[in-house]
Amino acid sequence: MSQEAVRILERLEAAHAAMEAFLEEERGHLADFDWEALAEDQERRAALTEEISAADAERAGLGRRLGAGAEAKLGDLLPGDPSLWDLRRERLRELVARVRQQNDENTRLIREAMERNERLLLWLTGEVEENRYTAEGQAKESVGGSSLFSRKV
Repeated sequence: MSQEAVRILERLEAAHAAMEAFLEEERGHLADFDWEALAEDQERRAALTEEISAADAERAGLGRRLGAGAEAKLGDLLPGDPSLWDLRRERLRELVARVRQQNDENTRLIREAMERNERLLLWLTGEVEENRYTAEGQAKESVGGSSLFSRKV
C-alpha cells in the first residue's frame, strides 16, 4: 500500500505541474486576445482539473482502505518516517499555491475581458447600461442573466 501512496504523490506532482504550465500558456492567450485558443483552453482546464481531482480521490480511497479515513493527509499515508517526505511535500504545497495564484489571476483577467466585450457589445448595439453600478461605484451583480452574453438571439 505504501507504494500506492508514492504513486499518488507522483500523480499529484505531475498534475499540478501540468496545470501550472497550462495556466502560463493560457495567460499568453489572454494577453494576445486569442479567443479561439481560450475556447480550446477550457477543455484542457477541465481535463487537468479532473486529473487533480482523480488523484485526490485516490488519496481519499487509500486513506479509507488503510483505516485512516478519507481526510487522511498524504504525508500520513507515505511509507517510512514522514520527515523523509517533508521536502517533497513542501514543494508540492508550494506548487499548489502557485497554481491557485495563477488560476485566480487568469480568472480575473478572463472576467475583465468578458466585461470589456460586453461593454463593446452594448456600445455597438446602442443598448444602455442602466443601474449597473451602486452609489459607491461597485459593479452590481447581474440577476437572472441580463447580460447580452446570456440572451438567446
